[in-house]
Amino acid sequence: MPSAAAHSAAFEELALPLFPSLYNHAFWLTRNHAEAEDLVQETFSKALRAFDSFQPNTNFKAWIFRILRNTFLTSRTGIATSRTVFLEDHPDVLDTTDASLTPETTSSVSTTRQPSTQLWNSFSRNSAKPSFSAT
Repeated sequence: MPSAAAHSAAFEELALPLFPSLYNHAFWLTRNHAEAEDLVQETFSKALRAFDSFQPNTNFKAWIFRILRNTFLTSRTGIATSRTVFLEDHPDVLDTTDASLTPETTSSVSTTRQPSTQLWNSFSRNSAKPSFSAT
């Protein structure tokens, strides 16, 4: 088993050249410089802890980018869950007895049809009637 120093040196040799592309991808995901820095730091931390599970002679870049992506998705899922508000928890906000007009009732009211009917009638009176003749 390699020493901790050799373990860290091997990780640094593989990971540090990828730092700019990891940061760029993290910024593309987060759209925020501070969040991108935090995401890359978290990715490096997780990758270093899990470096023993990395298989030598495989694609390290794909491995560490997958860690970055999964870390981002996990962080977003947690945020989305914490922002979720269930209507059952706030019954006072959910009032289903609202008797105001709906689009369906509004369209059935005759006054809303009156302007279009008047417009059609004025168009019919002012326009010449087409003549159809059989030739």
